Amino acid sequence: MPRLVESPAIAALKEVLKLAFPKVRTGTLVDVKPGTRHTSGLAIDIFYNSRNAQEKAAALALIDVLVRHHGAMKWSDLIFTNFHIGGGVGGFGGDGRTRQSWTAGAHDDHIHLDWVDLGLKTGAKGSAAFIDNPYEWSDRARNTDWRPALLSDLQALAAGGAPAAPASSAGSVPAWLPGWWKVVQSGQSYYYKFGSDATVAWTPNPPSSGGAAMTNQRNKARIAFGTAGSMKLTWDPAGGMSTIEEFRPNGQRQMSGSSNRGGPLVASRLF
Repeated sequence: MPRLVESPAIAALKEVLKLAFPKVRTGTLVDVKPGTRHTSGLAIDIFYNSRNAQEKAAALALIDVLVRHHGAMKWSDLIFTNFHIGGGVGGFGGDGRTRQSWTAGAHDDHIHLDWVDLGLKTGAKGSAAFIDNPYEWSDRARNTDWRPALLSDLQALAAGGAPAAPASSAGSVPAWLPGWWKVVQSGQSYYYKFGSDATVAWTPNPPSSGGAAMTNQRNKARIAFGTAGSMKLTWDPAGGMSTIEEFRPNGQRQMSGSSNRGGPLVASRLF
């Protein structure tokens, strides 16, 4: 299978989620080496922040629906916060409904679901093929017959008043934040463009002006705002986990921060 192409099951699930919950954010393909389940188009992340009671309730309601449809969907594994549900297929244990302990972390802000078959590797572990694109698609990953029934139940969930999408933080964006910032970590420079919609993206390419469009975008994040201008950036997963960065302003043109993947961060406004 080509890398960075969504399998039919992943594409169908992403589509029905968007139809039922237009504001929900998902992530599927991740271009990294060694490749991951996301690189092979066999995994989806559905973003809900478990530290927010409303979002956690929405995530758990969605998981209940996915479990009810496991018999038809036959997904391999589902992970959220401190539990996972093995599908009992593709080399995974479980029965598609029983929660088991998950201690590896990195899933506090999203539901992970995949259709991986551990017996369908593209090559031996460590081989060039496996490093580039580790898994083939199984028949289960090609099947989408479950789509209409799942969509019906998800629309019913949304119509029933369940909190179907994370609350937006856009109203909390301070006026001084949107624009280009230079972020330095361990001597390396990164260029962040903050939006007025509580999102941010980064590139290694410095902008030429305040109105410059971003080129070579590497990742994007959503922003949750705290007290006194503090903010938490949750980046789309890469390499199997999300980067979490926290910043505090030092005036309106400087910020200091920390990351779960490296040393201290220093941000300076450019435009």
